[in-house]
Amino acid sequence: DSESEAADAVRPAMMLIVFLSLVLPAAAATCLINGTAPINRKLLVNPNTGESYPVGVWVAQWAAAEATSYMVGILIEEMLGFNVTYSFGPGTPDGYYAIAGCSDPNNKSHRGCVEGQVSYQHVFTEAWLAGYESTWNAVQKFQ
Repeated sequence: DSESEAADAVRPAMMLIVFLSLVLPAAAATCLINGTAPINRKLLVNPNTGESYPVGVWVAQWAAAEATSYMVGILIEEMLGFNVTYSFGPGTPDGYYAIAGCSDPNNKSHRGCVEGQVSYQHVFTEAWLAGYESTWNAVQKFQ
């Protein structure tokens, strides 16, 4: 019984060691062989205000959009060396408003669009133009 009690006493510490050995390398690791480590990634800088922020990737809520958005995000982080942040919305029009700089792109009644506003969303990989031409044309004025 003393062996069983000793094993029970050591088990939580062993579980913690296993958990940390799996989690900690993943937090600092890269997916690609020559990828830029997280500590070396940079931010975008607004030349007018000096404000710094990560590259914004808009993720629409369907499988292909999620897959392409995260793949592009990894490439931006690891190959271009920029930090990335992800924002989410249900469909193509919301993504158009997001990359146009609208502050509340998912709010269909008031998307928060102001001409000349800084956009914190820069990439939208899985957008459908068919059926949304008028929305695309409308957001062009916010650049």
